[in-house]
Amino acid sequence: TPAPARRSLAAHVPPPRGSAEMADRLESARRVMADTPAGTSCSHCGYIFGPFETVCPRCAGASANRPGTYRCEFCHDRVSLQDKAVHLKTHSGKRLDGQLTEYATLPPEERFHANLDGVPRVYIHLRCGVQTGMPEEIIRSYLQNPYLYNDFTYCGGCQDHVPCRELVWIETGENMHVYNNRLRSARPELRPGWLVRFRLAVADFLSMGRV
Repeated sequence: TPAPARRSLAAHVPPPRGSAEMADRLESARRVMADTPAGTSCSHCGYIFGPFETVCPRCAGASANRPGTYRCEFCHDRVSLQDKAVHLKTHSGKRLDGQLTEYATLPPEERFHANLDGVPRVYIHLRCGVQTGMPEEIIRSYLQNPYLYNDFTYCGGCQDHVPCRELVWIETGENMHVYNNRLRSARPELRPGWLVRFRLAVADFLSMGRV
C-alpha cells in the first residue's frame, strides 16, 4: 500500500503583513461584511446570516442565494449587490401617519401557508386604548420566522412604533411580547448569534422598530 501523500503547508502560510496580497484579502473581507450585513435573512429558508457569511449554511447555497446578488426583503426582486443601497432607498421613508412606506416580509413562497384560524390579528395599545390590525403578509412572515422582526410594532393611535410589551392581542388577551417569545422559543434553530442580536438591538434603539 503506497504511503499517503503529504500535503504541502505552503498553501496555508498567510501572506506577510503589509503585502499587496494581504491588503487584497482584507479588502475582500471588508466587502463581504458590507455586502452581507449580519442580520440579513436567507430568502430560501429564513436563516439569519452572521458576520462574513455569504452563503446560507442550511441550504448549502441554494440558487435563490447566488453570490453577487441580493433579494430585496421589500419587493423580493433580485438586484446586484452594487445596486443594493440605491435600491433600498426606493423602499425607505415614512407615511404621514407614522408608518413606514413599506415593511420587510418573507417572499410569498417562503411564508407560512397554513390556515390562520386561531391566529391573533388585532392588538390594542394599553397606553392609548386604540386597536390596530396586523397585515396578513407580516403575520405569515413572522409565523415562519419569529426572529424576522424586532420588539416594536406600529400603533395606529400613537402613530408611532411602540414596544410589544405594551400591546395585547384582542382575540386571545395575550401580551404580544410574551406571544413573540413563545413563537421564538419554538424555533431555536433560527435564533441569531449574540453579535447579530446586538446589532439588531442597536437598530431597534436607533429606528424604534421595523414593524
